[in-house]
Amino acid sequence: CKSWGDDYEALFSKVSQIFARSESRGKAKAYLRGLMSDVKRKNGWQVSAFLGMEGPIGIQRLLNEDKWDEAELMRQTRKLLVEAAQPSELGMIGVIDESGFIKKGERSAGVQRQYCGRIGKVENCQVGVFLGLVSEAIEGFLDRRLYLPKSWCEDETRCEQARIPKEARDFKSKPELALEMLEAAWAEGLELNWITGDTVYGNAPGFREGLAEQGQTYVLALSMNHKLDYQGQSLRIDQLAKELKPEAFSLTTERLSEQGMIKEDWALLKVNFAEKEQLLIFRKSKRGTEAYLSNAAESTAAAELINVILARHSIERLFKEAKSELGLADYEVRFFHAWLRH
Repeated sequence: CKSWGDDYEALFSKVSQIFARSESRGKAKAYLRGLMSDVKRKNGWQVSAFLGMEGPIGIQRLLNEDKWDEAELMRQTRKLLVEAAQPSELGMIGVIDESGFIKKGERSAGVQRQYCGRIGKVENCQVGVFLGLVSEAIEGFLDRRLYLPKSWCEDETRCEQARIPKEARDFKSKPELALEMLEAAWAEGLELNWITGDTVYGNAPGFREGLAEQGQTYVLALSMNHKLDYQGQSLRIDQLAKELKPEAFSLTTERLSEQGMIKEDWALLKVNFAEKEQLLIFRKSKRGTEAYLSNAAESTAAAELINVILARHSIERLFKEAKSELGLADYEVRFFHAWLRH
């Protein structure tokens, strides 16, 4: 029968051509094996020790200095992931989410004191914006961008030291980075049935408009302080939630979380928001009420909209697994391109 090693060899062979030099190819193959090992903390020192290398210099050179195209590797990975995701009755759901990486010092590209979702507070960290894929068959990451705060974009010296290319130094918000990843995926012919994300993206008019211009259907979280029109009334979303009768929450779901079973009640309404007829979905549980906006057709089943919203939990779980099992947060590189490579 086939072993795990056989599958690994077959998978790596599909991307090995990206590493033109045999030395880089060998280091990349070994590094991936180290990331998938049971080494507790997957930094350069511990991974190199596991691989029997004399120190971390080889791995550091792979990430920092060796000549290979990390963008092409991402494209090939994306292609493999999409092939594995089809076919799927659920369709392919693109999930926009971000993750923070706590760091010491001030030299790592994009690092500063900013909100870190990983710990739920402001901390010295880097923040990455990710495009995830969820289908019935597979979950994974399609792309990533390193968020550069304005303070970095305005500091030419810091950018030079972190090897941030000039074309990446114009400030881009997190929704702009998300749209950039989606535009790259669309240019490759990737068709996603849905896009979902939290309020960082749902609150951004430019992001919603960018999706709509491409004919992309979305379900995005929306802050409760927004105003909309419902049945001839202009009111805030939180006010509407309070005024709805209990029977409006006609659909109930239960799901298992780290805190145990969570019961959630859902309401689906047709509203006018930003001068457009759209769907508003309320999600109510013991933790409070959340709102989601969708440009889907009015005939779309509530169950389908709920499945899209819940796809975010799959990506949150994937982040946790990638950090705890694959060393996603264990890197010790400072350069912009090295972050993308890891």
